[in-house]
Amino acid sequence: GAYTLSLLLRMSSLMTKQQVAMSLFFCAGEQSLRAAMVQQGGLGLALKLARVEGAAAAAAGDKKAGSKLKLLVSHALARILISVNPGLLEEIQVLECVGPLVSLIAKDYALQQFEGLLALTNLATVGMEVQDKIVGNGFGAIEELQWSKNEMVVRAATELLCNCVSCDKVLASIKDGSRQKLWIGLALSEDPATANAAAGAIAMASGDPRVAASLAKSGAFEQVLDLAESSQPGMRHRAFVTLENLRNEAEAFRALDEGSQCKVKNALERLKESDG
Repeated sequence: GAYTLSLLLRMSSLMTKQQVAMSLFFCAGEQSLRAAMVQQGGLGLALKLARVEGAAAAAAGDKKAGSKLKLLVSHALARILISVNPGLLEEIQVLECVGPLVSLIAKDYALQQFEGLLALTNLATVGMEVQDKIVGNGFGAIEELQWSKNEMVVRAATELLCNCVSCDKVLASIKDGSRQKLWIGLALSEDPATANAAAGAIAMASGDPRVAASLAKSGAFEQVLDLAESSQPGMRHRAFVTLENLRNEAEAFRALDEGSQCKVKNALERLKESDG
């Protein structure tokens, strides 16, 4: 159990600590063991390894061993935190997990990226302070993964940013012209989960007057009109929220020509009739 591993951790041998990290990694690979690992102190043990021992190995001149140790521990943390309810953890512990997970998603291996993103998405449900730390530490890496060739990584990165859409950097990315095109493209994705996450982020962000004005001025609202014709009720709802925000925000609505204003109004009426 985790207690036995913690006793081994008191030994100074780097090899022993690597074995402890390996044990945590493989145990965390079994979903049925993850809750028990947290209950028995496995999460705290992994955090201690990530915090102290990797740095100690690097300081001792064995950077390769230190990097390997930190990678194993970070991946173990990700696997544990994918399944565990973060609301049951102390917030200070949740905040401390963010750093190792952000370092994990910066690696080149898709499985590490994917599982790290899932864990961060789970942690983001704790609240705004955690979301701010995730975005503050990892926004660049997360945004880059929205361009990944791996569909599951793209989906996970988009879902994570959707969970953090209230953060300034995420709002700015949806407002920005070039990055806004990425968000619109993802909302039109053939992968339903990716499309729903991207469209959901756009809908929530459009409540910000600056984002609403940008969607109107860039012409991106035309793609939102396309989303309003979706056969999926959830997607139509996201389109409705976005278009309603465009109509209600004075600057955004004024940015549309008369014909575009009519398109928005007509789409809203159709959506009200079809979806109640």
